[in-house]
This record gives sequence, structure tokens and C-alpha cells, in this order.
Amino acid sequence: ETEPATEETQTEPIIYDLNTVTYEELMCIPSMEEEYAALIVSFREELGRYRHIYELIYIEEIPENLLREYFNYLEIVE
Repeated sequence: ETEPATEETQTEPIIYDLNTVTYEELMCIPSMEEEYAALIVSFREELGRYRHIYELIYIEEIPENLLREYFNYLEIVE
């Protein structure tokens, strides 16, 4: 007998626009840490805007394994 699907398995993750996402919204992403959310926002302020999601790789403080998780929740909306 299978378990009924939970709300978590039924809902798609919220995808945030990397160029408009706030610190508070970033903190809703699983495994996000305060330091990393602040770095993502401040790096965007330095750049003006992100042109590609993979520019997050230039934030050396964020471990690659976490970045891969964050990519599931972030996109660039033109």
C-alpha cells in the first residue's frame, strides 16, 4: 500500500528571479545560509544584474554542492 502524496511532493518548488529576489526570499530556499543570501544580493548590486545563473559560481564563499541545490530555485527572467 502506498502512502498518500504529501503536500510537499505535490507542489513544485518556488522559482525566484535572481535579479529581483530579496534576501528574505533567498532565505526560503532549502540549505540557504544567511551569509550566502547576503552575498548573492550584494554581488548582484555590484554587477548591476546577473546575466546568467552560473555567475553565482564567482561567489567563492558558497560551496559548489550548495550552489547546485540553489540552481533548482533560481532563474533569470529577461
